[in-house]
Amino acid sequence: MAPARTIGLGVTLLLLSTLLVWADAVDLGFVETLRAEAAGWRDGLGFLARRCADFLHDRRAALEGGQAAVADELSAGLIARLDAENAELRALLGLKLRSPWRLVTAEYLPGSPARLEAGSVDGLAPGMAVVDGRGLIGVLGSCGSHTSEVLGFDRLGPRGVHLTGCGQNGVLELMDGELVVVYLAAAPRPREGELVVTSVPGRLPAGIPVGRVLEVRHRPGELELSCSLGPPRPDDETRVAHVVARTPEAAP
Repeated sequence: MAPARTIGLGVTLLLLSTLLVWADAVDLGFVETLRAEAAGWRDGLGFLARRCADFLHDRRAALEGGQAAVADELSAGLIARLDAENAELRALLGLKLRSPWRLVTAEYLPGSPARLEAGSVDGLAPGMAVVDGRGLIGVLGSCGSHTSEVLGFDRLGPRGVHLTGCGQNGVLELMDGELVVVYLAAAPRPREGELVVTSVPGRLPAGIPVGRVLEVRHRPGELELSCSLGPPRPDDETRVAHVVARTPEAAP
């Protein structure tokens, strides 16, 4: 029995050894396979990460270049637009090299009241005309060193104006929310569409466009006529305005 037991034990140990060796071989191969797969995924993800980083860098550089180009274009466009508007205003006002008037350009801030980013250090004073490319906006109110208040037509008060078509002079007033020219004679009769400009020289120069005649009115039994120019135009689209100021040598 002893030899049989010994042989059985030996066979059992041999089988166990063979099984362990076979299992180790399987496990080692499986681990190596996993390691190879992991390395492949790691290399692939690293490649994708580098490509994404390169793409983001290129896009950032392109965006920065585009923003710089747009900023340059906007700046050039703004300067060109301001130059064109200044030329148009000078033509409207009939300004010449020896004119006592000069234009002071500044940022316009709509509001109640509206404000202008220029003041006494720029030679501005209350009562000066504030205009844009379409004509009169108002006059200056109180002036600080670097900012000034702009009085619109609701605070402008009566102003002398001239109708360029019929040649009559009248008084511009704000009535019931619309600009009206009053104290006009029946002849020569004003015409719809004719231009109305300022007429009384002084701090407010003559010839600044105010509006155009929309309707000629004649109340029964009255000798005088009146003309409606419609409501004052909104100023919320105005971003740059100009003050018509006297040159220092022409100032009283």
